[in-house]
Amino acid sequence: MPQRIFLSCSSNPIKSYLRKHYQSEPFLFSSPGTVFESNSEIDLDKIYWMIKELGPVEIIQVHDMDSVFLTDIILDQNEIDFPGRKVLSELYHNNTAEVQKEAKTQSKVGVLALLHMESQAQFLMHHKKLSELYLEGLIQFKGLLTQLQKNKSIEFELEFQHQPV
Repeated sequence: MPQRIFLSCSSNPIKSYLRKHYQSEPFLFSSPGTVFESNSEIDLDKIYWMIKELGPVEIIQVHDMDSVFLTDIILDQNEIDFPGRKVLSELYHNNTAEVQKEAKTQSKVGVLALLHMESQAQFLMHHKKLSELYLEGLIQFKGLLTQLQKNKSIEFELEFQHQPV
């Protein structure tokens, strides 16, 4: 059974939820609203050494369906300034048609969260050191969408059309 590494922004509700439901798993918290924006080399180095130490891992990216950061992007409010704004805004604007197919704001947030998880996994998969570990079969990518207000979550595998060679 592979170990799990949870990648999440540093919001306290998400931290509390993960600690409550996955006490013994390693967590890597990064800047609000995104995983890799500033200091990505530091985060990537941490992930690399965690995998080298733990062996096979599932890297699980976490987003909350009620995320104020993602909601701010979807509603184009620009009320919150956070480190991941640029990355998430670009992702949203490049995929507006796909996101806007959904009727409810929360569903749109879910689509943006999934797009972000795929984008971040692709980023990890193509990083020089981490791509070697991925090709060796030491990394699997998963997502975890939470609804903290309802104390619910759903975990799923991320699958990709484009993989490193």
